[in-house]
Amino acid sequence: MIKTVVTIDFDIIMKPTIDYYSHLSSKDRMEMHNGNNALEIFHGNYEYYFRLTQWLLQMFDIVDKNNVHFILSHEKINTILDEHEMYDIVNIDHHHDIQYGLNNTTLNCGNWVQMLHKEERLNSYCWLNNSNSNVEEIENLDFPYESYEFETCSLEGLTPDILVIALSPGWVPPSLYPLFYSWVEIANAHYQTKFEIQ
Repeated sequence: MIKTVVTIDFDIIMKPTIDYYSHLSSKDRMEMHNGNNALEIFHGNYEYYFRLTQWLLQMFDIVDKNNVHFILSHEKINTILDEHEMYDIVNIDHHHDIQYGLNNTTLNCGNWVQMLHKEERLNSYCWLNNSNSNVEEIENLDFPYESYEFETCSLEGLTPDILVIALSPGWVPPSLYPLFYSWVEIANAHYQTKFEIQ
């Protein structure tokens, strides 16, 4: 049986500033975070955050708590998903995570999709991205692939068997971490449990 996985990379909300943020050195990032205007400089798309929060509230009523996972980095999804199952993946993410770098054969946050495919666990892949995501670099895929802009697509009818939400701290500034952790706390309250960040 093929299972549907919806995964959200929190960097999807970073559309307004991710290009700027990603080109800063670690030192420059820390200096700016320590300043008083980090939220002004590294702001997210809060309409996306609100939209995803509304959708998650609906999904928490549907998805079993054992199939809800919060992770730090996106490659952790490969160890969560059963190695004997096939999956239709819907990835809401600024990055496609299929494969960055031709010689990159060690599992990481930028190639977990390709790794699922190589392990014959990927049935299809749908990427919901930002208008400033790099969609041109994807070509010659040998698995079913679709791509849509998150801003213009509907989440209505999107009901996963498994829900995985990644923080991706390398792409999200610490000033916005509380928004991610608010999702964890909402899930904790809804399911009356304590989710661990894997």
